Amino acid sequence: MRPPIIAMAPNSWDDAFWMNRQHLLSRLGARGWDILYSTGRLSFWPRSEEIWRRSRYLSSFKRKNGVFIDVPGK
Repeated sequence: MRPPIIAMAPNSWDDAFWMNRQHLLSRLGARGWDILYSTGRLSFWPRSEEIWRRSRYLSSFKRKNGVFIDVPGK
């Protein structure tokens, strides 16, 4: 049994340019590893920024490229 991998990263999974961590984690996810990718919670202070306005009230998860992605809520 493989242990799950929890990845805490500063950049979003959907950024235009992938970092090495996203390439590696998507390949491990394709091989059957359970992976959770998170950028942490949203801060209360950037309320005037676009990311705050378009985020949902409650957090959720989505699966993309074999990886569970934490989508933080307000």
